[in-house]
Amino acid sequence: MAIMRRLAYLLPLLLVACTSSDGNKTTNSNNKPKPEGIISDDNVVSASTDYFSREVDRKEMWVLGKSYKTKPEALKTLFIAITRLVTNVVTEKKWIMTGSIMAIYEEIPQPNKEIEIFVGVPVNKKEEIEGFEWKKVPAGTYIKATTNYGLGESASAWESVYKDLKQKGNNMAFPVYEYPSDSRNREMTTVVSQCNLLFPKTK
Repeated sequence: MAIMRRLAYLLPLLLVACTSSDGNKTTNSNNKPKPEGIISDDNVVSASTDYFSREVDRKEMWVLGKSYKTKPEALKTLFIAITRLVTNVVTEKKWIMTGSIMAIYEEIPQPNKEIEIFVGVPVNKKEEIEGFEWKKVPAGTYIKATTNYGLGESASAWESVYKDLKQKGNNMAFPVYEYPSDSRNREMTTVVSQCNLLFPKTK
């Protein structure tokens, strides 16, 4: 019970970090940062009943976490486990979390199919930590697709969003990333109702 109460206080910090991090900002046609939530026509890439996408610029980040061979439906459980583990490291090292907890995929997730999933949290320092891995999120332009799916529910959306963006002439690279939009309250009763799918854009 003590661990669950601790997670209830810590998880909101990780889930809402994506809205306050300097690593995820939109840009207008003059290449100047625009506040999150203010979107010009130049940023919009595509929209449908299941998702809305736009271009965002992100700074380089180093993500501390672990890799798992599992199904995408297990994502919610993985996020809770990694939250606790990374928080312990950050507290001990006196580091700072610089972004939202995220999943990193080397292939497009599909429902009920086991794949390699890296789950971790961006932090402001980097050194070897026993039992953990590091993944680099390069600086650059990304297509951010905000979906109407919650944690562990987005696998059915990945392939259709990817194909739709490709058909609209977007060139995208791997790995691809996923992180939640909505925060939870301290009692963990607010449902995370949206996930962001992040595709690196190439020329």
